[in-house]
Amino acid sequence: MLTFLALYTVIFIVLSGFYSGLISFTKDEGVSLSSQEMEKIVERIKTTHSRLVIRDGLSKLTRSGEAAIQPLLSLVEEESPIIRWYTADSLGSFQSKEVIDVLIELLHDPEVQVRNAAAGSLGRIKAEEAVLPLIDAFKDPARDMGVSAARALASIGDLRAVEHSQRH
Repeated sequence: MLTFLALYTVIFIVLSGFYSGLISFTKDEGVSLSSQEMEKIVERIKTTHSRLVIRDGLSKLTRSGEAAIQPLLSLVEEESPIIRWYTADSLGSFQSKEVIDVLIELLHDPEVQVRNAAAGSLGRIKAEEAVLPLIDAFKDPARDMGVSAARALASIGDLRAVEHSQRH
């Protein structure tokens, strides 16, 4: 009887995973989306309160490549700090000048999570042009921000960060 109950429990958990979208048979890695599909995803991200939906939508956009940069950049203007936060993190997959400029601007976002994500993304893409803004961000009064900026600077590996720390 216990084996029977355990088997049905596992089946229901798996079915729930498929229904909720957490488990999928399809691999959509590297799949390019049409502009209409991207617009639908962006609209869904803007109108949901579900972090799972936001993260899933951003993941789909990011996997679709360079064509997703503009839709992603439009999301950093959203009022929701969660959308800005996850979008700043997603932008760390792209190394364009426009993305780097936006991430540098996000180092001044009112929400510390957004600033942390922007610093992390700048570090992941090794944005050398962000070294001086990250040095400034290191002085951010939010405790976690200094750590994020330091990690990003270490990832970039630019000696200007070391020189600056020795002077101060």
